[in-house]
Amino acid sequence: MLKAKTGKFYFETSAKLCPLAELIVRLKIKSSKYLVIFLRVNFSPSAISTKLLVLQRSRFIILTALLIAVMTVILENQLSEAAEAKYVGLQKCQSCHKKQYQIWKTRGHSKAFSALSAKEKKDPACLICHTTGYGKPAVKQAKLNNVQCEVCHGPGSLYKNKKIMSKESYKKDPKAAQAKAMEAGLILPDEKVCVSCHNEKSPTFKGFDFKTYYEK
Repeated sequence: MLKAKTGKFYFETSAKLCPLAELIVRLKIKSSKYLVIFLRVNFSPSAISTKLLVLQRSRFIILTALLIAVMTVILENQLSEAAEAKYVGLQKCQSCHKKQYQIWKTRGHSKAFSALSAKEKKDPACLICHTTGYGKPAVKQAKLNNVQCEVCHGPGSLYKNKKIMSKESYKKDPKAAQAKAMEAGLILPDEKVCVSCHNEKSPTFKGFDFKTYYEK
């Protein structure tokens, strides 16, 4: 028997150890924080015999090892998805980065979506560069219109944590704090990030000098 469900992940498998015993393994991820592993061996009443248990021990160990290997692969895939960085929206950034937010509001990036025509607002080719994280994982209720912080700095669900984005940590050791944030997915934007949108594919492209715009 093998069962698997998506969403709140659930995995169950069972196998006959012998006609009288069955190994059942269940792996369940309730959320990204909670993991339940259930391992049980069922014996029929007539199987309660020391001799039988000794005879089946080697088969039990081999089968258990195989099941653990399968569970490990599945668990790694599920946890990697759970740990996937998601876009959170500038509302999560501006509470601490007030000065940067005020500067952003005066720039063209803050009006990128409203600059589109009604037709363009439905065109994926336009939305990918006039919104934030278009077509990529985002937290629920994230407002991602316009070119926000995460377009340049990467999806922030993992590095926005106050233990990582801590003013005290940055004051104490800026390099170590920044390195920790980068480990959690923070991107320090370079020319490559900018030209992914500021290029000839844009119908309004009139050239782009990274150094000039970056200094602004």
